[in-house]
Amino acid sequence: MYFIKCTNCGYDNPLKTEYLTFCEHCGKKLPVNFPEWKRLHPTKEFDDFKKSVGTGIPSIQVKHKQNRIPLVTAIAVAVLLMIITVVMLFFSSQGDLAGLFLPGKTPGSVLNHEWQRFTYGKYGLSIESPVRLEKKELEIPEAYKEQVKEIESFYYRPSRGFQLLITSVLYEEGITANLNGAAVGAMNELINQPGVSNVEFKQSPLMNNDVVGLLLEGSYNENDIFMRFHCAVYTRQSLMWNVMVTFRDQDEVGKKAAEKVLESIDINYYVKSI
Repeated sequence: MYFIKCTNCGYDNPLKTEYLTFCEHCGKKLPVNFPEWKRLHPTKEFDDFKKSVGTGIPSIQVKHKQNRIPLVTAIAVAVLLMIITVVMLFFSSQGDLAGLFLPGKTPGSVLNHEWQRFTYGKYGLSIESPVRLEKKELEIPEAYKEQVKEIESFYYRPSRGFQLLITSVLYEEGITANLNGAAVGAMNELINQPGVSNVEFKQSPLMNNDVVGLLLEGSYNENDIFMRFHCAVYTRQSLMWNVMVTFRDQDEVGKKAAEKVLESIDINYYVKSI
């Protein structure tokens, strides 16, 4: 096993994937990553990268770190990556015939429409939106059915740039959703999407009716289009909620709509039904 040490917090990140870019502990960008290294060494592969920049850690040190908390974190991150991958693939598929008729920037009708509060799913999350979001059925892959009890996802996409996505995850009893792991996992997965580069973000703490969360705000380049995003992630015990909004740079309507959505988030944890 090879590791990359974070220059910000000193955490040793295991090199298990080609797309590890942010530290799994603090969320800061790592000093080196495989995609950038590959461009400088086009004939080399991931194994060469690990041997070149990674460091080996004695097995006794790895064993010392493997307690219950990292295991739960790994499960939470793996499942979140799966969810975001599926949903982003869905959004990407909308770039076909139907997507060709969508304008680039958010139409003014999004803000001009009368916004209403809607509750999405069974786990107490509600937001204000111009229309009721559509539900997207996501089947839990066999590999994750022992960890995840239910996934609920809803989306709204009035333009090729503006996208609003809500996802709720209920883990099986005994599995605690890890907030930092979920946030870092979301950013690592964004980097993994085809055509995506130059991902930058900052994070700040959130609190919503005694439910803790993180707000991720940032930008990325997607096929030479500069995009911005806001992503609010909340966790409590076995539940995780994610509200993500994307819009094109200099899209003032999209920016105002995203801010309005985030300000309207409300989580009533006690209405859940398990």
